[in-house]
Amino acid sequence: MPPKQWYWGHGAECPRLEKGPLDITSNIILGHCSVEYGQWDSVDTVGSVNTTVSNSIIALPIGQQFGAHVETRPATFYGNLWVSAHNHQPLAKSNTQRFNNVVYNFQAAYTVSNTSEDSYHDIINNHFIVGPSTTSSSDASYQINSGQIVYATGNYLGTNKDGTLNGAAYNTVGSATVANTALEEMSLIIVAVTAAQAYTSLITKMT
Repeated sequence: MPPKQWYWGHGAECPRLEKGPLDITSNIILGHCSVEYGQWDSVDTVGSVNTTVSNSIIALPIGQQFGAHVETRPATFYGNLWVSAHNHQPLAKSNTQRFNNVVYNFQAAYTVSNTSEDSYHDIINNHFIVGPSTTSSSDASYQINSGQIVYATGNYLGTNKDGTLNGAAYNTVGSATVANTALEEMSLIIVAVTAAQAYTSLITKMT
């Protein structure tokens, strides 16, 4: 169902997916978009259920410099290019799938923010690449606390800043419980390419 209100550039979020003050938005797909210069989170899906953001550029937020905020389950981020955000790529405070994304020039990337809500996270075949704003490469996974269950595989972290895609395997999940298989049965069906292939595909499409 389409949201009753797409707050493009309204207030601090761009876009903010909201249906109205008394009910919530559900079954949303935001695809093939370029979302930039959000003043708080570039994409805000708090209060949105069953949200997918795919094949989009989420870049250059201003103010707090946050990428996306998810707080009502579940959400999927597939095949996106995240560029030059301080944090929240995304902030995943709900059940979240994250496949084939590329994150460049982060200060903190995949973030749970030590939320008190227990959630599952399938983090598969993503590429994290440090840039001039990155202060600690280990913050590619940030504040993932013990209340979370995480399946992470096929992810890579590039730290060399040499213009070459030569990252090392990176499947760190903080203090979360490590799952041995995907927590959402569709996760392994949806993921079709490796992290390196996702990078090549995104760069080809975006240039």
